[in-house]
Amino acid sequence: MVTQAPLRICDLLVPEHIMVRPAQEHRAGVIAGLLSRMVESGSLAADRLDSAQQAIAAREARGSTAIGGGLAIPHARLSFVHEVSMAFALLGEGHDFHPIDASPVRYVLLMLSPESQPATHLHALTSVPRFFRDSMFLRQLDVCRTGIAIHDAFVLMQARH
Repeated sequence: MVTQAPLRICDLLVPEHIMVRPAQEHRAGVIAGLLSRMVESGSLAADRLDSAQQAIAAREARGSTAIGGGLAIPHARLSFVHEVSMAFALLGEGHDFHPIDASPVRYVLLMLSPESQPATHLHALTSVPRFFRDSMFLRQLDVCRTGIAIHDAFVLMQARH
């Protein structure tokens, strides 16, 4: 069995896809804001925005993507996406994304991946949570004020692991 190399979030997440303490912290508003960032940067075609929102909403309807520890990973596999891309939001007070542990979500990492690559999608999903179990990383995130600072925190975290 071939094992995949650890996912490098900092290679899939660009500062333009990061929101810091957005005005809208409810689930639908955060997801819409993150997808809009992807459209603005050219990572997601504007005419595909509604389809991406619908796919993520359908996934959320099957069960919350808030996995506990303050982290939610809304995600979708889409036929019109050709590579994994991510967007991230650091929320201020946290919001109820209906997590399994009832803790408010403060960290939202949205992921879009190609429908034709289910193994890559699963690998990305399973690689993310380890970052958010590191208390030093979470403290670094919590003091960030810009997308660049958050991206730098991901880079430093990955250098330590």
